[in-house]
Amino acid sequence: MSFERSFSSPAAWTAGKIVLVGLILLHSVWIIIHLNLVSQGRISPWKLGGYGMYTIPNPRPKLFVYDMNFSPYRVSPKELKLREFVMKSRAMVFRCQPYPEPALIALFQENPDLVNRKLRLVTVERKFLHNPIRSETLPHAVMDIKWPEPGFFKYAGTFCDKSYRGKVQLKR
Repeated sequence: MSFERSFSSPAAWTAGKIVLVGLILLHSVWIIIHLNLVSQGRISPWKLGGYGMYTIPNPRPKLFVYDMNFSPYRVSPKELKLREFVMKSRAMVFRCQPYPEPALIALFQENPDLVNRKLRLVTVERKFLHNPIRSETLPHAVMDIKWPEPGFFKYAGTFCDKSYRGKVQLKR
């Protein structure tokens, strides 16, 4: 009885086998890249393949909206509609990217009662701390929104300890 070693014979390498080996190599390289990006805190370990999901606890990001006009009054999560905001937001995948302007516009389009209110958006997530070893829910991003003139809002805040700001026209 003889066994044929299809991968050892150069004549047995077909286009299908070359593609298969190429895909396995690309997949292996992506695993290394994904773990590196997760270790730098740039992407969520639970997204884009999830190879880093066992390196830290699931961040489980949550958004809290505070109305600053009433000495921080938290807007009830039952009152908020966040579907479009989450869909247009990259923060659930690319952790250190601030909320894009289309996501902020979607927030106000879905929740028209928030327009012209001084707001603070706070995103919290579970983080792995080393000394002593534990997991805690801590603020990840803080954004303040003000309305200097009708139809325009300014935002400023920190995301992954980096500051950002901007001004957006709200189209209804």
